Amino acid sequence: MMVRCDVAVIGSGPAGLAVATSCAALGLDVVCIAPDPWRSWTPNYGLWSHQASLVDEDVIAARYATPRVWLGTDDALTLPDAYVKLSTFRLHRSMHGRAEAAGVRFVESEVSSLAHDEVGSLVRTSAGVTVRSAVVVDASGAGSRWLERSGDALDAHQTAYGVLAEVAEHPYASGEMSFMDFRHAPGGDERAAPSFLYALPVDGNHVFLEETALVRAPAMPLEVLEARLAERLAAMGLRVVAIHEVERCSIAMGLELPSTAQRTVGFGAAASMVHPATGYQLAAALERAPEVAGAIARGLAIGTPATAARAAWDAVWPAPRARLWSLYRFGMAALCGFDLARTRLFFEAFFALDAKDRRRYLDASASPAELASIMARLFWGAPLTTQWQLIRHGMGSGRAELWRAASLGGIA
Repeated sequence: MMVRCDVAVIGSGPAGLAVATSCAALGLDVVCIAPDPWRSWTPNYGLWSHQASLVDEDVIAARYATPRVWLGTDDALTLPDAYVKLSTFRLHRSMHGRAEAAGVRFVESEVSSLAHDEVGSLVRTSAGVTVRSAVVVDASGAGSRWLERSGDALDAHQTAYGVLAEVAEHPYASGEMSFMDFRHAPGGDERAAPSFLYALPVDGNHVFLEETALVRAPAMPLEVLEARLAERLAAMGLRVVAIHEVERCSIAMGLELPSTAQRTVGFGAAASMVHPATGYQLAAALERAPEVAGAIARGLAIGTPATAARAAWDAVWPAPRARLWSLYRFGMAALCGFDLARTRLFFEAFFALDAKDRRRYLDASASPAELASIMARLFWGAPLTTQWQLIRHGMGSGRAELWRAASLGGIA
């Protein structure tokens, strides 16, 4: 069976549906290929309030006016930006509904081969369906088999173990959440690898509780995080009545950027769009999908499929954004070596930054020069031991990232 279209999208997660819907909205004929396009998603998603307009209003499950950070004491820092928790079920339903309304067609199968020629691309599936398209967008996730990368990956992951718990009571006031809570040292050891509590109350007796290792190389095992969460809840005096949901999360943070010379266009985690400092990716996918779709449409209108792919890559990874990524990756790799005590000191310096700088750092809205300036202020505000560790990292394994960030040519 042969199916013809303008754009074939591999993957039906949030990134895949976002770019497929954006392409279809511009009048392109789009086919989305995935083993089970209608399977429910399991991750929990959150956005800052200034990003909430990226989703339908009914997708928002809860709003938190006072996201708080605890580092080593009971003195909390209240962040100036409100936070929203999304309903994963409603997000899935909303994005699928938008895709179908825009005319996206779905092929329920795995991709078995992918080839390109002068007139487009051939995607063959395990179900015997061949999709002939002008452009292929790979949004199949960090484990993509269809993209070539420009270097070696760093075995760095953000891992998290979370539960939606029914509790006798919890300590959070109305509208309050824990964005990062580093107060409890695992086993009382300040030299331990760090993890923190991320907590979002649903109501007076239900709260989502997640123990998160921001980034480690190699990854902190999920069973360690599960044990730490139990230990932390006991230390907090939180009595769990029942567990209603469990989330086990592992996010690849150290992927190299894909080569932008290839005909397959990457998007989402497959294209290394996960924020190297936070592990967030949903907002970036929703924001960039219309840009990438517009680039594909313009490229097809004025040139060949190869022209459209090149234009799409320029939208996914323009040189300034690639330099941002290198700066963030430098900081991410440095954090991998911090113990709990040094991590707390690092975040004391980070949260001492101006609120505008923190926002631009967290949502990647700064220019490369602005981010470099923010990172310099962070460096000078950090204690000498942290400064020395960053210097050593910059002189060693982090030197390549700094060199790439400083280059004018972007990425290969």
